[in-house]
Amino acid sequence: MNLANNLKFLRKKSGKTQDALSSEVKIGRTTIANYEAGISEPNLENLLAFSNYFGISADDLLSKNMEDISRSDEK
Repeated sequence: MNLANNLKFLRKKSGKTQDALSSEVKIGRTTIANYEAGISEPNLENLLAFSNYFGISADDLLSKNMEDISRSDEK
């Protein structure tokens, strides 16, 4: 469930609401909420939209724990 956690973490870290992110990546707010809740997962097009927006690889978005990485960077 790293994708759900990572998406929510990166969105909040960037200071965006779900509505603001929705407007910027052209993906519905409810869809983003479902991704963040782990109810559904993005198709490839949406995954790449998030990856490009946050400037990370799709692989990292899916597999790494961004919150842990952020904490270790702060040390």
